[in-house]
Amino acid sequence: MLGLVNAAVGFGGVIISPLVGIWIKNSGFGTSFLYTGALILAIALPSLLFVKVTPAEMGLNPLGYLDRAAEKGERTQDSDVQNEKPELITLKKALGFKSFWVVIFAQVLLGCIVTPMSANVVPCLTSMGYDTLYVTSVISVILSYGFLTGNVMAGITYDRFGLNAFLFTTSFLKAAAIFILCFVTISTPTPLLYISVFFIGYGNSLNLGLLTHLINKMYGHSRTDFPALYAFLFAMGNAGSMIGSPLAGAIFDFSGSYNLSFWLSGFALLAAPVTIVLAIKIEKNKTMQIEINP
Repeated sequence: MLGLVNAAVGFGGVIISPLVGIWIKNSGFGTSFLYTGALILAIALPSLLFVKVTPAEMGLNPLGYLDRAAEKGERTQDSDVQNEKPELITLKKALGFKSFWVVIFAQVLLGCIVTPMSANVVPCLTSMGYDTLYVTSVISVILSYGFLTGNVMAGITYDRFGLNAFLFTTSFLKAAAIFILCFVTISTPTPLLYISVFFIGYGNSLNLGLLTHLINKMYGHSRTDFPALYAFLFAMGNAGSMIGSPLAGAIFDFSGSYNLSFWLSGFALLAAPVTIVLAIKIEKNKTMQIEINP
């Protein structure tokens, strides 16, 4: 379901990208930003009237409902097990876990190297001599199609094969697409360019609820101060982006090419899922030791 919801972002890009390209071509970037902002307000504000804030508004129970009921000693229709309430994992406590620091490293790595790379696809192609309208319309539409497809397929992969399969397939495809982009020139056959751009968009689905899945998988539903852990890890990714964006610009200024930053991004993408799986394994081993030696 999360994949389908996020796929709507890609669908919106398919529609909006050509329009933005025309605005940029005819009126410049500044006016294009104003038009885009006005369009977002016109769509987002009325949409808020239809947003449901809590699962109860849809007649549903929240994620971890049975766990919380068991912790409180309540009897439910689905579970009558009464458990002793475990200690809540706060941010302060999580910072004492090796597994949490490994996840922090993965977040900073992805933010520092991978996020700026995605933002540099369009300027990279325009610097090669591709027409601005072509890049901001046709190429952006292909990126959006890739993102749409990636979100749907990522959700299916996660549901059927698990988190590891989702991490490795998505990371590998995007890394391969980035490496291909390093060899793209103005004379490159068009299909190769399209394939590269499509799978870069596909790989952007790597952020599909990743932090939510990781926190719940590693520490359990309703066992953490989830807002605090999520906000901290999300901030670490943004901190990485704050470092990576000017770094990517400095690399371009020094080398006159985006290729070096793209190569770094590709290798970082190959390392990220290994790092995340390592964090999960560390936490799993710690839990097993606690169970064996309580």
